Amino acid sequence: MGIGMVRTKAMALLLGTSGFGLFSLYWNISELARIVAGMGINSSGVRQLAEAVGVLREAGCQVVLETGGAGGSLADVAAALPGVDVFVPSL
Repeated sequence: MGIGMVRTKAMALLLGTSGFGLFSLYWNISELARIVAGMGINSSGVRQLAEAVGVLREAGCQVVLETGGAGGSLADVAAALPGVDVFVPSL
């Protein structure tokens, strides 16, 4: 966050008022294109995992997620789901 603030201040000083306005316009267009191109792919895995855990819980199963490495993002997602045990194998 701090780096972004410094970058923004530097761009404002270097480009001036109208140049920074154009920079902001192009930045927003590129961010919009990035979001549209991603089509929600970042959140789809979390949604599918939560749905699968919910189905297993309704069936009365205990849910244990095993990660493939030293923790990884799967453990982070599972930690956010209450009632899910996470097993992280030691290397």
